[in-house]
Amino acid sequence: ATPCGANSDLDARTQSFVGANTFAAGASFAAGQSFTSATQTFSGANTFAAGAEFADNQSFAAATQTFSGANTFGNGAEFAADQSFSSATQTFGTGIEFDGNSDFADNQIFGASAVFDDSQVFASNETYDFTGAGMQFGNSDGGVDFGKARTFGANADFDGGTQTFVGGNTFAAGASFAAGQSFSSATQTFSGANTFAA
Repeated sequence: ATPCGANSDLDARTQSFVGANTFAAGASFAAGQSFTSATQTFSGANTFAAGAEFADNQSFAAATQTFSGANTFGNGAEFAADQSFSSATQTFGTGIEFDGNSDFADNQIFGASAVFDDSQVFASNETYDFTGAGMQFGNSDGGVDFGKARTFGANADFDGGTQTFVGGNTFAAGASFAAGQSFSSATQTFSGANTFAA
């Protein structure tokens, strides 16, 4: 394991990190850097060039990071509020947790069981792929604003709070909705059995 002090400049070339390491705030990493040997501790905001790869269950919850270009995040990663991924589409594993209002690139595909915060607002001029199964949208504080009509995969969980659906959406079987959910924006397409709270 390697402890790296604040503002470590590691972007001249890729490093060989073995096991779990601790990086203080301000570290910068070269393109193509791999962190797949173990989960790391990122204690603050850091800068990752394109092509970074991370192990399963990696946490970035300590601070928002700077991700440049396309990167690969393992299953179960979690991010700080309002994280930006807008520089390119990313590869997300399953069960990724997004806090606050994250900013995604156009045509982003989300993995199954992704979790989105109630503050999330998806851009109405961009396309996203929500067809993975078991995604969770919002929580007891409220729902998500989807911006425009979307297509959702099986067992989508909308029952934490009422959502803002725009236009005619398509829901696969197994979707669950909160009490008082409105679908008045347009005719919706429900495929299979779904659950509507009273």
